[in-house]
Amino acid sequence: MKKMIVIQGATNRGKTLTLIKVYGILREKCGEVVDYFPDEYDIRVILHDVNGLKVGICSQGDPNSRQKEDLKCLVQEGCDIIFCAARTFGMTVENIQAYEEIYDITFVRQPFVEGDDSMQEQSNEKMARELIALAGL
Repeated sequence: MKKMIVIQGATNRGKTLTLIKVYGILREKCGEVVDYFPDEYDIRVILHDVNGLKVGICSQGDPNSRQKEDLKCLVQEGCDIIFCAARTFGMTVENIQAYEEIYDITFVRQPFVEGDDSMQEQSNEKMARELIALAGL
């Protein structure tokens, strides 16, 4: 079954920055970027041939955002693994749960680190590597 790894947390917890780190790490492992759609803060990207798999990443996870459309795009493109973001409850979680018959969905809480930005950055890097490992990549 295909996998969806969801980083979940309240606003301003570093979910987007963690997913951008996931992209950076996986970009080094893949041969081709099929789709790359950045905006001011968020990304939607499809990586072809990460260990033989098509991997999608969408960092938009806010209510009333383009999250639903981004997920639909990644599913329609046949991504084997999707990394995405969601809040802790509500429509962003429901948008993801709509794919539970197609994807094995795993929710992972984004830790929030009290302290300076470098401590949060280290936490985001560690979380990115944990998400990649959880996906088996």
